[in-house]
Amino acid sequence: MVDTLRAAETEPPARTVGAAWGTRGGELLALVLALQGRLEEARAIRFDPHPVEDHFYGVRLAARARLACQLGDTEAAAALVPLLRAVRNQLRSAATTAFCTRPPALALGEVHAPLGNAAAARSAFREGGEVAATWGSEYGEAAAAEGIRSLAQAHAV
Repeated sequence: MVDTLRAAETEPPARTVGAAWGTRGGELLALVLALQGRLEEARAIRFDPHPVEDHFYGVRLAARARLACQLGDTEAAAALVPLLRAVRNQLRSAATTAFCTRPPALALGEVHAPLGNAAAARSAFREGGEVAATWGSEYGEAAAAEGIRSLAQAHAV
């Protein structure tokens, strides 16, 4: 529910970024739409197949990971695993960036889960939770705990 509310608030600036950056920033708008449950609109948004490797690279990868999970796109999720592994610790000690993104390790956990890699997902969620705690991000810690809880529920079924 929190993601849906925040996504709705974020849609106008995401559209502005999308209009200014075109396909270079399309994954942000697609994710915002998907988080609101507007999956067909999200699927219609086009973005570059490979994110620009600039200072937003990890953020873009994390957005693509969440988008792949929202859309149930396991092919995209699998392709993101090696890319996310490389940046999962990117923001570990950068508390000043906590306002703009979640720890990339959370995205890594999210893409491992639908691929059936429960142990890797759990490890990534734990790492993401540690980073979030370092930042003092209750939201990030809650996201990590929810990821671990969802894995436990999936295995209990």
